[in-house]
Amino acid sequence: MLTVVLALWFNVAVIDHQLDLHPEHHLQHDCQLFANAANGLKTAQLTLPCWRQTPPQALIERPIQRTQLLLSYFARSPPAA
Repeated sequence: MLTVVLALWFNVAVIDHQLDLHPEHHLQHDCQLFANAANGLKTAQLTLPCWRQTPPQALIERPIQRTQLLLSYFARSPPAA
């Protein structure tokens, strides 16, 4: 039972140390956990660029009209002159 409590306490202590909830603690020493977190994280918040865009315009086109020339021959029709 004692080992479970000690393991849980150690996990909480490591997480608390990595989250840097007490920054004045790191002023006293150069901690490897703090150095890894400081090098891996940016200090400024990431902001996404915002481009102004015009709303899409509805493009209405006229339908295409085509005339179709039908040259059909029926059986036993007279020859074309």
